[in-house]
Amino acid sequence: GISNKPDGYSDADIEFLEPLTMTCSNLIQAFQQMNRNEYLINTLEESVKARTAELERVNRNLEEANRQVRQNAMMQMQHFACMSHEIRTPLNCIIGMSSLLSDSNLSPMQKESMNMIIASGDLLLAIVNDVLDYAKL
Repeated sequence: GISNKPDGYSDADIEFLEPLTMTCSNLIQAFQQMNRNEYLINTLEESVKARTAELERVNRNLEEANRQVRQNAMMQMQHFACMSHEIRTPLNCIIGMSSLLSDSNLSPMQKESMNMIIASGDLLLAIVNDVLDYAKL
């Protein structure tokens, strides 16, 4: 039996001490569980902080990438606007001068050739317009 009481423990002592020892045991287990929970909470908070920092870094990288994409798109639009002018202006000149020339005194063969130049120029201008319009998308 229990030996730390010189005359031993009576049944009344045991009836009193059993619930007390169970309560102490439960308190110790609750304290240990509380320490485990506190450790888990701290670990979770550290994980959340680390993940938040990583997400903030990734978001900054994405924002920079989006800024570069927008800048590149703007530069591309400027390039296409310039290309549009550089291609259309001479082509319109060819079509216009050919139309003026076709209205002059030309032989039937020359007139037919000028009409082919004008038709080809108009077709080429339509293709260039479509390509440049598509490129703007």
